Amino acid sequence: MSYKAALIDNIYYVRWQEPERPDPNRIFREVSQASKSLGRPIIYIAVSPENSPAPDKETRQEMVRIFEHLSQHCTSVHLIYEARGFKASIKRNVMTGILLASKKFEKVKVHKSEEDALAGLAERVDLDRFRQRATELGLNR
Repeated sequence: MSYKAALIDNIYYVRWQEPERPDPNRIFREVSQASKSLGRPIIYIAVSPENSPAPDKETRQEMVRIFEHLSQHCTSVHLIYEARGFKASIKRNVMTGILLASKKFEKVKVHKSEEDALAGLAERVDLDRFRQRATELGLNR
């Protein structure tokens, strides 16, 4: 599998390794199942580490298509690009531009770090518990 993921309380957390074409559909099924099992929409957080390669064109297209449906199961979607510098800034800006062009993505936010994303969730999530579980599950790097 080209990612690691887990449901931690009401957060579905994904850490990408190397995105592959089947991944978006697999993640959508997992998010949908998690939302149904909890009986409410969840928070989706996806982390693209600095060393993670960009998905190929087909996988990117599939990701955009899936994001259109993901929002029905999520209260918010947080995409984190951990890389620094010009190239990372371009990635975040391109994704932000794609999201702004579609009203379907109003729940989606693009972040430069996990801490940036989590800071906005502090009122809705037990951050200490989340961090501890993510570490226990090996999701932090």
